[in-house]
Amino acid sequence: MTLKSIKSKNDFENAIKRFDELFNSAEPNTPEGDEFVLLSELIEDYELINVVLERKNQEEISVDLAEL
Repeated sequence: MTLKSIKSKNDFENAIKRFDELFNSAEPNTPEGDEFVLLSELIEDYELINVVLERKNQEEISVDLAEL
């Protein structure tokens, strides 16, 4: 298991694909189970940084435009 941080949309898509592969087969306290947990954390971090913040910025923009 070699994991790296998710830095691009391509990395994110590959992580999601691997997460899906492990979803039904990874058992706790196994290398696959550990990989599954770490992938879920990396995916969550990427989504928080890139998806949630992007949405927040869009909301701020619409509020600013409404105040004009």
